[in-house]
Amino acid sequence: MGSSKKTTVGYNYFGSFAQALGLGPATRLTRITNGETEVWTGDLDPSSADGDGLTLLTTTLGTLRFYWGTDTQNPDTLLQAAQIDFGAGPISIYVPAWRGVIYYVADDIAFGGQPVPPSLKFEFERQMDLLDLTFHAVESDAVIPEVIYELLSSTLYGAGVPTADLATTAFEAAAEILIAEGIAASPFLDENSDVREFIGKLLAYIDGYLRFADGQISLGLMRKASTAGLQLIDESLLADEPRPINEGWKNTWNFTRLIFTDRENEWEADAVETYEDIANAALLGERTDEEIKLPFITRRAVAKLLAKRKALKGGLPAMTWELETLPSLRTLRPGDRAKLTFAKRGIDERVVRILEVNRSARDNRLVKLTVEEEITRDESHDYVPPADDFGSSPDEFQLADTTPRLSWLTSELKEGAADGFLVACHRPHPLLEGFQTWFTWDPLLKAYGQIALASAFPAAGEVAWWCRARNNTGWLLRIEFQTAADAQRVSTLLAESADVYAAVGRRLYKSVGSSVNQHQVDVLWLRAVGDGYLAAISATELVIEFAGAAFGSVSPAMETLAANGVYPTLQVYAGLKTDFTFIRGEMQFERNAGNAPAFRWGFTTTSQDTDLKRYVAAPTYNLLEAQDVADAGVTIYDRNDTTMCPEGTYDNDWGARVATLAELFDYAGIATVFGGVHPGQAAVAELDAALFALTFGIGTADEALLAEDTNDIFGYMTLTGATWYNKA
Repeated sequence: MGSSKKTTVGYNYFGSFAQALGLGPATRLTRITNGETEVWTGDLDPSSADGDGLTLLTTTLGTLRFYWGTDTQNPDTLLQAAQIDFGAGPISIYVPAWRGVIYYVADDIAFGGQPVPPSLKFEFERQMDLLDLTFHAVESDAVIPEVIYELLSSTLYGAGVPTADLATTAFEAAAEILIAEGIAASPFLDENSDVREFIGKLLAYIDGYLRFADGQISLGLMRKASTAGLQLIDESLLADEPRPINEGWKNTWNFTRLIFTDRENEWEADAVETYEDIANAALLGERTDEEIKLPFITRRAVAKLLAKRKALKGGLPAMTWELETLPSLRTLRPGDRAKLTFAKRGIDERVVRILEVNRSARDNRLVKLTVEEEITRDESHDYVPPADDFGSSPDEFQLADTTPRLSWLTSELKEGAADGFLVACHRPHPLLEGFQTWFTWDPLLKAYGQIALASAFPAAGEVAWWCRARNNTGWLLRIEFQTAADAQRVSTLLAESADVYAAVGRRLYKSVGSSVNQHQVDVLWLRAVGDGYLAAISATELVIEFAGAAFGSVSPAMETLAANGVYPTLQVYAGLKTDFTFIRGEMQFERNAGNAPAFRWGFTTTSQDTDLKRYVAAPTYNLLEAQDVADAGVTIYDRNDTTMCPEGTYDNDWGARVATLAELFDYAGIATVFGGVHPGQAAVAELDAALFALTFGIGTADEALLAEDTNDIFGYMTLTGATWYNKA
């Protein structure tokens, strides 16, 4: 018989312990990990707690008793039941409620093969609600001015400054600017630090400063702002020449490495975002590095923005001046801006920011100022790179169709060519690089041939309504763009006073007398008025003022008793001229002739292109591949089909004519009277408000411009009994 042998291979340890996590109250708990292993995930808030402030969490290691750090939580009963033997027998120990402290108690959980407790990491949020803000968090990150406000006012762990001594409105104004910029962070304090030092760290994240003025502590941000009304410091206020303190390019750099905490990569503490200042590198003739650590940043998008800001500031030498001024400038405070002029040194109204103010207790003594030349920038037109998305699905890179819409060209747009046509296409999604234009007169008899390549798309949308403006010299169009990105691009182009055009289908329309409703083969070209009316109705809708007859096209017009109206259609494209594709040449597109070669048979010359159709395909492409022509969107222009127009018909036309604002408002009003809701009700809300304001004499200039045409039309209809929406 054999014998058995017993072998010990190890032990599994279990235990209980408690650990404080931070000051409360926490507002959200989402994840717990043991090293890199996730042991619990969820989305809980304090409403999950029982009457003692306790939430029980079932993890893969065992049960955790989580306390949210509220002011009403009670002592943990498990800890209260614990006893300690100091040599005279077990005794109970006093256990406080630790109110205001976020902590947990591990109840006999698995330690594993080592007799030491696991290192648990909790991912939770503590959201503040001290200021009157649009949001108290940006993508789960804290709004830094609110954090600073709490550090200044808290009597538990802050400076204990009474809120009456804090300029609350200044903190709120700074917070709203940062919310709009998307800059927020998740500060943590895990080592001994005084309030002044910690606030100093936070100010570096937002380019902010604290100052004491008018009996209160105020927060300001260093941002590009208007220089109108700034204090002028010139020879009449200077007691001596300005003394420059300038180390030149010595302390500048051109390659910035910003270290942050990447929440999208398991909270990697040493994630890096870089920015290279090519201009500084060219001046210095070498690469100079600077590493900036901002561990409270948790999103790469914020790290990108701050890396650029720090880099551009670090790439320029700081020009500092020491000034001695007359006592009248003793009211200046650090953070203020002023203009410095001193002709002898060639200084002419340079904008400077006050860094230090030294003044005597006596009002009649000179004031010493340290100022730095202002280098803040206007970032509103900066290129914004797309957000990093390491989890992108391969499907996002798939090719997609775009619909080509065609039009005849004006003589000006033909640029001397015998013929030509417009191709307008929308961008199906942002990862497409462009499209090709292919043409044939019959795909069964003649293969498609490529005739153009485009790497730009105009912004596509639909017109909700239109009206005349400025005594019939302009037109307002309300456009709902396909995407918010399209609307934002058009807004940006308009802000830059660029030549922005809209191409919209042309529709002849007449409702009185001999009725007409005819789609035309040429579009209306409208040019945006650079300083004209512009209103953002939503993220995708804009009201834009245009001037007509761009590139020699026809202008819009309302119908009259004697004349047809020229109305815009539903489909519209907007952008720069270079966003549109113009095909020019000798092919027969507009001209009424075939494109196929003519063949002579006996005494007869014939062409295979007897249908006079033009097929245009628009296969899209990206960096990886291009669509096959057979899979692309196609539009057909039939020169012989006069169903919609004597000059021919498109199979994908530009849509029905768009009602004027007066018509839409009238339809919506009638529906309201009869207790219904018209589909265009939301589109006329701004006009309704404008007419109401103007009735009571409180309307703005923009409201007057929006309402003037509709007001005149309704007045004319009431006065004359006209049944069409025109005051002519």
